[in-house]
Amino acid sequence: MTRDAAGDLVAHLQRLGFTQYEGQIYVALARAGALNGNEISQASHVPSSKTYETLRKLVDKGAVAGFAEGEVTKYVALPSAQVLARYRKSISATLDYLEVELAQLSAYEAEEHVLSIRGEPSVQIQAREAIATARTELYISLWSAELPALRPALREAADRGARIHLMLYGETLEVDFACVYHHSHAEIVQQRIDGRLLVLVADGLHTVVARFTPSNQVYGFASPNRALALLAREYLGHDIVLECAKELIDRRQWDSWWQSRDDLVEVILGGKPPYVERPLPLTSPMGI
Repeated sequence: MTRDAAGDLVAHLQRLGFTQYEGQIYVALARAGALNGNEISQASHVPSSKTYETLRKLVDKGAVAGFAEGEVTKYVALPSAQVLARYRKSISATLDYLEVELAQLSAYEAEEHVLSIRGEPSVQIQAREAIATARTELYISLWSAELPALRPALREAADRGARIHLMLYGETLEVDFACVYHHSHAEIVQQRIDGRLLVLVADGLHTVVARFTPSNQVYGFASPNRALALLAREYLGHDIVLECAKELIDRRQWDSWWQSRDDLVEVILGGKPPYVERPLPLTSPMGI
């Protein structure tokens, strides 16, 4: 064994908690067999003044054993498989303990990044990556113009067993792998937000939100933040329930009701009263 190879072994033993001298002596004994104190000092290059003290520590560690041969005490390195198995068991037990106990000390979850995204290609990439994580459920709200680019990824999610709830704005399209809800008056939403909006949340964890402006600017964010995912999930869930509820109510009564309240008109159409040059549509359900 070269000196460099022995040095590498010692360095790795130090990572287990051996000192420099302990590592040198253990490697020397493992290579040479039974040696007395003077022989160990020469073979390991450990000063004789430190050799016996170091040997006592190695015996306490269970890495070296001593035995009498006549009037001389000799030492041998215990089998490496036995020594390493004991260290492996000890380290595993320590890591298992720390994993449980340290987690209970943490008051906050690890920081979850929020990635700012710009441009339609980037939005599509982030949306597809989020959809690819869905295993149980996927809530998504988008316009018919954005559906073709995401349809293959959505179908794959459905094939994996994810239940998909899709709120679709704009053109009525058939989607046979999802629960589809067509927004009844998307033009109100488009006017209020001045563009189109894409919102999706996969398995209550991965969220993507993007806005498509009339000037073809596209921007938004993607994040695994659970609070943002909960916000998106609640928004989409309420939007779906509201659209379904509208189907059970006479539309003229519905429109008459919300148009008679300034607070709801402000929420639905945006802005603050009085409303100037913004006539109310004859039939226009709430667009939230």
